[in-house]
Amino acid sequence: MKTTLTEAKHHHPLWTKYLLFTCIPRQYRDEVLGDLDELFAAARSERGLRRARQYYAFQAITTAAYFIVWVVSRSRGFKTMLQVLLVAMAAWLFPTEAASSFIKALLR
Repeated sequence: MKTTLTEAKHHHPLWTKYLLFTCIPRQYRDEVLGDLDELFAAARSERGLRRARQYYAFQAITTAAYFIVWVVSRSRGFKTMLQVLLVAMAAWLFPTEAASSFIKALLR
């Protein structure tokens, strides 16, 4: 079943679906997408379509970022998400050559 342009205007942004589909591991996709769809429906009834689309986009970006960090942390052998977040914060706060070489050493 194809979605018409008029119908698409009343749903969440399509680019967010692509972002989530590519960032979320297959075993979690249905559950996460279903939860976000429920949040979108609730936000749409409470705040209107424009605000709901903004809210969904924000939730999609943060959810995708979480799963990216999670996948990287598992593949790099980090024991906790906290370690990954600390490394990411260090890279952002101290964008020097010494800090980046330290971070590269941690990620090996």
